[in-house]
Amino acid sequence: MKLTPMMTRLSVIALLTAPLAALAEPAELTGTIAERFDDRIVLDTAEGRILVELDDTAGPAPDTGAQVVVTGDLNGQTLRGATLRVADATTPPPPAPRVADAATDTLPAELANLGLTDILDEVKSDGDRNIRGLLPDGSRFAAEYDNGLLSEMKTEPRRAIPQSLLDAVLSAPVRDRIAAEDVGHIHEVEFESDGTIEIKGRDGMARIEMDIAADGQPIAIEREMGRRGEGRPGPQMTQEQAEQAALDAGYTDIERVVILRRHAMVLATNPDAEQVRIRIRMDGEVTREERR
Repeated sequence: MKLTPMMTRLSVIALLTAPLAALAEPAELTGTIAERFDDRIVLDTAEGRILVELDDTAGPAPDTGAQVVVTGDLNGQTLRGATLRVADATTPPPPAPRVADAATDTLPAELANLGLTDILDEVKSDGDRNIRGLLPDGSRFAAEYDNGLLSEMKTEPRRAIPQSLLDAVLSAPVRDRIAAEDVGHIHEVEFESDGTIEIKGRDGMARIEMDIAADGQPIAIEREMGRRGEGRPGPQMTQEQAEQAALDAGYTDIERVVILRRHAMVLATNPDAEQVRIRIRMDGEVTREERR
């Protein structure tokens, strides 16, 4: 995976929930499987709904409704590289969301003309809303709303989100930036609280992730070539090795090093005297840089 760093003005990416740390941290969560797609599950937990990306070695997840314990790297509302086990029978279940009557509940305007069927509309106790259904091509679609505002939408199995919906929810500067990067297939969009938008999709044969500011300026772009299963974690590096890799790449003033399962996160200063957060692969290559 290679990062294309941009030397433009960066926005500080706000966290989705206040209790979460600024860096991804190891976490163990208990919850009930609400949705199950390939190597991902959506887990209802006491802290809210979490997207869990299972590790390649985790095996198939149980069916929806199963109570499980997952362990991985938590960043915002996503738990990555997770392992899974069925919860002990004595573990209390998380609070269940209230399910609204999809037949009488009005969809948000941007979703009204998508042709969704088999709609399930969940309204949680805090007022947040999760809408799921099937698109006309048979792919599953999910949208999450926080305080009435769209916070995330995605398709499974990673088919393209309808262009009409992208046109409705993305500003012209953001759409122009996506076009400039030649991203022709978008399957997931997240809206951060500071206006930053995270795009996941494909650029030709490459998988791509982009963070775009509200004015269309790129914050970070990652492209990754390769088939599923490549890039599995190798031997873990030590904190000293991660710090040395950062120094070798030209970074100074190392403030913090966190070793995760597949990479290390380091707080440091780049050669332009900017305080940044960098990601270092286990082979020592810096793959991402973000201002803080």
